[in-house]
Amino acid sequence: TAIKRLQGKNLFDIVYIDPPYDLGAKPFADALISQKLLREQAFIFIEERSRSKKLAPNFPELTWINSRQFGEALLHQYRFHMP
Repeated sequence: TAIKRLQGKNLFDIVYIDPPYDLGAKPFADALISQKLLREQAFIFIEERSRSKKLAPNFPELTWINSRQFGEALLHQYRFHMP
């Protein structure tokens, strides 16, 4: 819902996605990309449960930078590039 409200607004340089752990971040990241809400080279941070997976989710338009664990949370950092 929030992503739909952002459509037509400013482009974003930094986005933090923290979905419910069991839902996953893919639908949110895909919506941000398809709605063209990100500036070129925007930073995207995605949080997920650390024990759910050790590999960062793969997105064609995002370049993975690194992942860090903070207790139960695993934080992935990406950079957006225009397709």
